[in-house]
Amino acid sequence: MKYTKCFLLPIILTMLNFESVAQVEAVASNTGFNIRTFDPYTGKNLIPTEYSPDIEGSPYLLSQFTPANIILLNGSTMKNMLLRFNQEKNEISFTDSLNNKFIFNKQVVRKVVFNTIFSNSGSFLVLKSGFPAIDKQDSNYLYEALAEGKIDLIKKNEKVIQTIKNELSGEVRKEFVEYNSYYIFSNKTIKLYRNDKSALLDLMTDKQREVDAYIASNKINFKKNADVVKLVSYYNSLF
Repeated sequence: MKYTKCFLLPIILTMLNFESVAQVEAVASNTGFNIRTFDPYTGKNLIPTEYSPDIEGSPYLLSQFTPANIILLNGSTMKNMLLRFNQEKNEISFTDSLNNKFIFNKQVVRKVVFNTIFSNSGSFLVLKSGFPAIDKQDSNYLYEALAEGKIDLIKKNEKVIQTIKNELSGEVRKEFVEYNSYYIFSNKTIKLYRNDKSALLDLMTDKQREVDAYIASNKINFKKNADVVKLVSYYNSLF
């Protein structure tokens, strides 16, 4: 999926006071959290994975570090961190004023709001964790939050390294390939969502009259993800 970046990003980056590490240390001392991820064997800071330049594409949502706010497990917020989201590792890395790069400890991250990246719905791109474990994802897995409220519609943004062989030449190449899947979280339960109209509407029976009217007036197509996001967002706005 393509995301829209604010055209003011270079200016914003220039104006930022690069205090990422200072924020990290302050929050760590105040909460007792280990904000960075450490190697359990050496005790050293883990740094972002370096990929072979022979792999086509990028493992990142955006290749450059981008301003974002992070909400931690205890509710505190770290503002204007320069972050980068690795879709292949499902991890957040950050950089300081000396361009040192570190990996955030996902166990203490609950939400990431990118201040200059817009999703297809026109709102800031949000990553969110804290959902029950499902499939291969644990409760610390970061999903893209498409709609939040009584019903959460979330998206798994994953990239994998795929090996492709040319049957004629025998040439082998590798590239990052993106796969997306969608989940619904409601009533403390998470389920895979596959454009199942009836399953979604079963969660909205308490506002059936309003929802039916919205579907009719907006010609909601349940096979279009953008329409489903609009519907869930509307339903959540009724509370």
